Amino acid sequence: VEGLEYRPSPTGLSQTPFRDWTYLWSPALDMPVIAYGPPCEINTSDPARNTIETVAGALGLTVSLEAAKVTRSNGSTLHYYRELRDGKPVLSGRADVALNQYGQVMRWGLRVHSGWAVTQAHLNSLQTAALSMEGQIKPAHWQVDSERSFAAWFPNHDSHQLIPVYWIRLEGSEPNERWEGIVHATTGEVLLDWPGIQTEVLSGTIQGPYWQPYIDSEVQIGVHPFEMVMVNGSEDTTNLNGQFSHEAGTTASLMTQLRGPYVEVSNEDAPNGELTLTLNAPFAPLVWEWTTADASDPELNLFHHTMLIHQWYKVLDPPYDALDYPMPAVANVGVGYDNAYWNGHGMYFGSGGQYSNFAMSSDVIYHEYTHGVTDGIYPNGTLPYTGQPGAMNEAWSDYFACTINGDPLMGEHLLPGSPNSVFRNLENNLVFPDNWQGEVHADSRFVSGALWRMRAQLGAQITDHVAHFARYELAETFLDYLVAVLETDDDDGDLSNGTPHNGVIYESFGIHGIGPGDDPHFAINDLNSYANGQGGSQGNGNRFIEQGEIVELIFRLTNDAPLYPPPATNVQITVTTADPNITIDNGTQTVASLPAGSSYQMTPVLLHINAAAPDHWAIIEVSVSANGGSATFHQSLEFTVGLPRVLIVKDDPVTQYEDFVTASLRTNDRIYDQLELSAGQSLAVDRLPTSGMAIWLSGNARGAILTAQDQSTIQNYLAAGNKIVLSGQNIVDNLDGSPFAQDILQVAIESDSLRSSAVTATGNPLTDGEWFLLTGTDGAANQREQSSFTPLGSSHSIAYYGRTVIGASAVVSFANENGLLFGFGIEAVSGMGSDDTDRGALLDELLRWAGIPAGGVSDPSQTLLSESFSLGPVYPNPFNSTTSIRYTIPSPLGGELRIFDVLGRMVESRLLMQSAGEIHWSPSVASGIFFAQIQWNGGQTKPIKIALLK
Repeated sequence: VEGLEYRPSPTGLSQTPFRDWTYLWSPALDMPVIAYGPPCEINTSDPARNTIETVAGALGLTVSLEAAKVTRSNGSTLHYYRELRDGKPVLSGRADVALNQYGQVMRWGLRVHSGWAVTQAHLNSLQTAALSMEGQIKPAHWQVDSERSFAAWFPNHDSHQLIPVYWIRLEGSEPNERWEGIVHATTGEVLLDWPGIQTEVLSGTIQGPYWQPYIDSEVQIGVHPFEMVMVNGSEDTTNLNGQFSHEAGTTASLMTQLRGPYVEVSNEDAPNGELTLTLNAPFAPLVWEWTTADASDPELNLFHHTMLIHQWYKVLDPPYDALDYPMPAVANVGVGYDNAYWNGHGMYFGSGGQYSNFAMSSDVIYHEYTHGVTDGIYPNGTLPYTGQPGAMNEAWSDYFACTINGDPLMGEHLLPGSPNSVFRNLENNLVFPDNWQGEVHADSRFVSGALWRMRAQLGAQITDHVAHFARYELAETFLDYLVAVLETDDDDGDLSNGTPHNGVIYESFGIHGIGPGDDPHFAINDLNSYANGQGGSQGNGNRFIEQGEIVELIFRLTNDAPLYPPPATNVQITVTTADPNITIDNGTQTVASLPAGSSYQMTPVLLHINAAAPDHWAIIEVSVSANGGSATFHQSLEFTVGLPRVLIVKDDPVTQYEDFVTASLRTNDRIYDQLELSAGQSLAVDRLPTSGMAIWLSGNARGAILTAQDQSTIQNYLAAGNKIVLSGQNIVDNLDGSPFAQDILQVAIESDSLRSSAVTATGNPLTDGEWFLLTGTDGAANQREQSSFTPLGSSHSIAYYGRTVIGASAVVSFANENGLLFGFGIEAVSGMGSDDTDRGALLDELLRWAGIPAGGVSDPSQTLLSESFSLGPVYPNPFNSTTSIRYTIPSPLGGELRIFDVLGRMVESRLLMQSAGEIHWSPSVASGIFFAQIQWNGGQTKPIKIALLK
């Protein structure tokens, strides 16, 4: 949810009882936010507060916390603390400590904002801020609910500052007029707002004194528990079985209404239902029955099902008493009103317009009542009815309604004439965040679907218990709720050894994109290879894998799933190759168990390279199978065999345009070495190949590109009979008139700001008359200011800008034809014309010129042993219409580029059929911040931020 990642134990915690725990770190807050491990005994009178104070002190955090609530569930206790700044709460700032049944600390959480600056102050009053919010909602007689409104601080994660705000709840004169929001206390800007009632439109109908489950069901008669009865003016209440006993004398005047200590049913359309009766002694046993002539169908149905679910929760959670009051349950709200809602105090059900009467659907009643249960568990100022917390709120209401009725469908039969219509189906395959819609009812299905899947495998009794009591952990994100479910299911206060049903829990939530799932998440780490005589290797240890050498390949296989899902079992690791020039020893290894967060260090795999092998790109396949074959992982690794005679020098640390050149070389199976220079860094002489060629790529770099040391190195390399290619639109701009330009390059710069899309060649080593098209798509679209030259001395032009040879000089041969100076970047050569030369053919000409023979052909779509994957750069960024996204991935089958908005909704998806390339994105969405990520079989890149400004 937060991009949490494993990190080692913070140094400051090394002297605390938590030093060996597991830490999930939030990069946004730069602190560990979830820590868990073997339970710790804290010998103080207040172990929870002592834990938080110890952690905060060890991390160097200055924070003020107030105890907000203590909840108990399943034998464990959660202490929840609210973060304060200047005595006011920081929204989402919290700390919590979970103690097991023995009083030991088994988890702590910390999401605080220590060191964040406070911007401005609460200059406006609460009433002024409320007026700002009123201006954005429908007109009504709004009043501020002073008990639920308060001053607070709102964290701005972009600037790491706390903004002064008010959390405001407004109430109108009508029961459905409730609104909540967060308003800037200085500017009056409404930062966030949401309805203060929790509505739902559900299908399902029932009939008679009560109908179950739908309006079309057969009439059933049931007792009325806890209903008020007036006997001769004295009030009594029926018991759980609907019975009452009261002294009446010789005459009894009786009156009853559909109300009692736990519900007050009313009818907005008509007088409330009422029964009266007068009896004379002697009294016979009385059976007193409501009929539809005494009260409307929705009133009768509301009373029955409200009392049913009230008692259901009493059986599930006997100490829970937050709803032990005469709760308003109002039928026939509005005129043709198609909705039902919980408003913080009571339930309201529309009479229906397009839909049937909402009070005639039992799952709608159970749904709204469960909103009230959730309200009673969460303290004020938590669980805003928006985003993930709002979706969880709706999910719980859906799940408990469905589990009582034993049916995964919500809202069926509500639409007259369409009995198969449903609003939500808990049996779904929706995955977070791919199917995120940004609407709480639609997004509730991730969590309710996970709970329903648990119910199918564990049964209702276990799942109902875990799903309900996990709410006492006060989670506000999907991941936190998963942790709460695990802790509730736990039976020994130690999550690290699993829970009784953790396999089903991880699988159920993981299928819906929450948490790690029950499959391992394999990754290859610390990949290395050497042939220097160490271990079983043989070779000269010169960084390159050469013919006749024996290479030791080592890596760690990591199961990097978060939390404690079941371990991967019977892990089979195989390293194979189809390359006839390589044989493999020790390529099959087995691990009995690989728990989450742990690694297996491979015993070195030996690669025997045939002494007669040609120079080429070799491919090694790493395959992993676990859990009886249900979990698999595959990654292809590519490396060069032979001593490269080509060095690619990347002298632009900002862009990755060299990928166009290296991809062309790899496509043609040309091996090469590659070096990236940071700004101002000089090329080390020992990186230059002997009897070879260096291709210097300056991309978009400007200024002093070739240092004085580089100039000397190039001069000496040329003098030794080697070849140099200097390429880039600005590569020698800063050297015009210098001794290096006059004496070595023997050129003067004629222009440094040309723009031409074509270059035509005139001779060796280029082919006379061939031409090159400089453009985007299959070439880098970065040519904005190409250079042209005037040859001096023995230098001469071999290519010109334009489609003829009368244009400005574009390429110069110098140093007795051992050097080539390109006034443009060869990465831009596209091959997109009808008869032009592509980049691969140009590079072949350069290699023939350098005396380097052609290699064979291999698949260029694999991953180098010495390379990783990358996403970016994005250029331009920020952008206002179109941007380009570069990528390199290690998958021969490509992958998928996904772009999400700040709410986690996917706004773009592109299939990638190549392992390297460029994507052009021209979104139709509004301005905002977006995050791009590439996923493939076996891995994914870290998200990168993209800013759209329109």
